[in-house]
Amino acid sequence: MARFPFNVSAYTARLIGRENVSRLESAILELVKNAYDADATVCALYYEDSTGTLYIADNGTGMTEEVILRHWMTIGNSSKVESFRSPSGRIQTGAKGIGRFALDRISDRSVMFTTSSNSKLEWKVNWSDFDTRNAITEIYADLNQVHYDFNNFVRDAKNIYFKELINKYFNATGTVFKLASLRDAWTDKLINDIRNNLQTLI
Repeated sequence: MARFPFNVSAYTARLIGRENVSRLESAILELVKNAYDADATVCALYYEDSTGTLYIADNGTGMTEEVILRHWMTIGNSSKVESFRSPSGRIQTGAKGIGRFALDRISDRSVMFTTSSNSKLEWKVNWSDFDTRNAITEIYADLNQVHYDFNNFVRDAKNIYFKELINKYFNATGTVFKLASLRDAWTDKLINDIRNNLQTLI
């Protein structure tokens, strides 16, 4: 008797993520909670209207290649299940292992720069690749060791105060997302709604 593993289409995996992170405010909240779980002392959101780009940055512990491959890119396998406290003792806020789909809810293209105590990594994904009916194991993200720093990653940002914040607080470890092809129109009302939602979290 032959035995075969189950699989799932990339599109189905995307739908599961969107069911769990259906609202933009929830997606933003999920990423901010990840910053808290990473022991960040600073989490910054910067929307650039002229380029339609969103930056989400935290100066937490960052991610290693093992964490990205084993947890970040393995759906449903959250590191928070194994340890519900962060290194500094914070109670972890989520353990579903679908938080990376918050990025898909926000934008079509995601670039992440993350620095841990022993590596600097750049991770890129085009979420439109998940529209296919192919198996999820056939969908790829780019992950590479890099040699630049946080200042280089945000060098194209227009806002000098955002750059100064990065320069001041992001000197060792952390994670910065650069999200392009946003799925929502970032109106003043939407920005105020997100700000109020984050104030409730705090």
